[in-house]
Amino acid sequence: PINTNLSFKNQGGFAKAVELCNGSGLCRKRTGGTMCPSYMVTLDEQDTTRARANMLRSVIEGTLPPEELTGRRMKEVMDLCVGCKACKTECPSSVDVASMKTEVLYQTGREHGFSMRQKAAGHIRRQLAFASLFPSLYNTVAGMRLARRAAGLAGIDPRRSLPRVAKETFSKRFPELPQGAGPVEVALFNDTWNEYQRPEVGEGAVRLFAAAGARVHLPEVVCCGRPMLSEGLVDEARKNARRNLDLLMPLIERGVPLVGLEPSCILTMRDDYGKLLPDDGRVEKLADATRLFEEALLELDRDLPLRDGEPVLLHGHCHQKALVGTGPTERLLGRAADVEVVDSGCCGMAGLFGYEKGHYEASMQMGERRLFPAVRGAGERVVVAPGTSCREQIMDGTERLALHPAEYLASLLDGQETVG
Repeated sequence: PINTNLSFKNQGGFAKAVELCNGSGLCRKRTGGTMCPSYMVTLDEQDTTRARANMLRSVIEGTLPPEELTGRRMKEVMDLCVGCKACKTECPSSVDVASMKTEVLYQTGREHGFSMRQKAAGHIRRQLAFASLFPSLYNTVAGMRLARRAAGLAGIDPRRSLPRVAKETFSKRFPELPQGAGPVEVALFNDTWNEYQRPEVGEGAVRLFAAAGARVHLPEVVCCGRPMLSEGLVDEARKNARRNLDLLMPLIERGVPLVGLEPSCILTMRDDYGKLLPDDGRVEKLADATRLFEEALLELDRDLPLRDGEPVLLHGHCHQKALVGTGPTERLLGRAADVEVVDSGCCGMAGLFGYEKGHYEASMQMGERRLFPAVRGAGERVVVAPGTSCREQIMDGTERLALHPAEYLASLLDGQETVG
């Protein structure tokens, strides 16, 4: 048996988790839904959920030797899995290939070592924190062609724009933002992208919660661990999960909901911490307290002073669609605008997947399948996407600015300038 670093006890162990795949082949569908984004663009059997499960099954059953778990062929089969989690809900057997890929990446890294790119990607929060100390200098350098070439040495495709940082972090802006009268409270999970790159998203969220009468806490946190899991850095992700539990439990024990702006971050805490810390009783309490921004605002059930906005074209985040659905986002946006939802599958960026050398073409093909044409044809509709990487992909593929739901709705509050 394979001694896994992630816990698969909810499926009866790793072997049984793999055996959930019954070969139905629904992952070979070409239209509708998200599963499986890699197969939808390559039409190659090896890029299906089924092929990945079969490859693992062959190792577990002994058809292939144990060393193939971390071998070249396994790497090829797992390579284009974007970790979208669609197979967890769209597959009739609920096969969780995203977690299986994380385990394979961990086993491979333990056997052969983790690359410089994997380590850098997994610790992106640390890098952006350093860059935020010198934002103007960093942004100038990041915009240079030489910087892209240098990033290429670390495995980043030079056709991608390097991330920029905001001149002032969200945590520095937070004390000046309005607060509701209470007594309702929410805690905002200050994810990496909100803190260092897009603080205007957090600003919009706080203004909306204040307009709904809620007081907002901004607790100290560390990275949720999603970038680490995407690179197989399971031990590091576990360390961060434990630290976040230590930091957040005082608020959770008081019944304060934990609100996430970035779907992949807050849903990592809801869906993945149990695999990292299966015997920590605090994990379930934290998971129960997590809310997407839209879920939390709807739960307050307060009328917001919103003007009517321009119609919206909505692209949902993969993890959001797999674990929650776009319903809460549609309902919240629908309070101020007509909403059209794109059945766009995965945008193709998938965190840092689309940045990596060897993935650029597949990444753009995923976006071009449905999302990019819908955005180009959106006309006067404002493009809205909760996911940071989704918004970056939309900009790269269509040169169209996409907004987070909090940005869009906050611009419709009385006294705010409309965005769109």
